[in-house]
Amino acid sequence: MSQFLAPIHTWLFNKILILEDVEKEIAKGLETQNLQEKQEAILEKYGQFIPDQPLETMIDQSNIHGWLQERITVAERRQAALVNILLESSENALEGIQNIYENKGREHARRLNAKATEPAEMFNLLGDVLLEGMPCDRVNRLIEQEEDKVIWQTAVCVHKNNWEQESVPVEHYYHFREAFTRGFVEETNSAMRYTYTLGEEQLHELTI
Repeated sequence: MSQFLAPIHTWLFNKILILEDVEKEIAKGLETQNLQEKQEAILEKYGQFIPDQPLETMIDQSNIHGWLQERITVAERRQAALVNILLESSENALEGIQNIYENKGREHARRLNAKATEPAEMFNLLGDVLLEGMPCDRVNRLIEQEEDKVIWQTAVCVHKNNWEQESVPVEHYYHFREAFTRGFVEETNSAMRYTYTLGEEQLHELTI
């Protein structure tokens, strides 16, 4: 591992890979509906998926922060563009994409062999899989933490510009994220409940 890379960089990079893993599954919907030409146009615009190579062989070590931020922006905008095509081509696409997100949440819980007996532990695990911008963005604000409950607020939205640039309401992404989180939580601990409220504030609650 390069001396310039820190564990936080690998941690963030792995979350980008999870988002791309979801996107690859979404892209299969374009293949089944013979929309490959549109998908190819999107890949030409935003670039291919991150190759299966060690991070240190790809990252710009003179601009680590900028390189990671660019990978986040590309992954979100490319996925939004793919989602937009599906939404335009099928009235059932929204539900199908939510199902993909939920299934991927379950899958990544199994991959991590995730374990959490208390909401606080689950909250920390979610921080390892949900891509919420750069660490310096400080997206999530903890409101309440008890032995049987954790409540937090999405204090900053880092997704709106990326999704709405591709004509997808950011609220769609919020519900995709909710589905992924629910799948992850249920797969990790079936006794724990995740609740998401989208109102003037975005509130998340884990209870057991």
